[in-house]
Amino acid sequence: RYISRALSNKYIDHFEVMKSFASQLSENMAENNQIVVLMLDQSKINDEFKCLMVSIRIRERALPVMWKVVKTNGEIGFNVQKHHYYI
Repeated sequence: RYISRALSNKYIDHFEVMKSFASQLSENMAENNQIVVLMLDQSKINDEFKCLMVSIRIRERALPVMWKVVKTNGEIGFNVQKHHYYI
């Protein structure tokens, strides 16, 4: 219930919360001489929605740090990617 309430709270800017988390994680990795690899992935949820996700590679895993679900008939364009994922 706690997570559901937090995600539905219109006063919490989830993008800003995850942006600070992603920035801190990448800074920590760089300070420890680790190569920071950001991955951008677009996935189809159903016929109407696509999900655009940024992940940070940690060892052999991809840790999702930001995502955006968009209602679209086609692919998510670069304008949406550029606007929503500027770190």
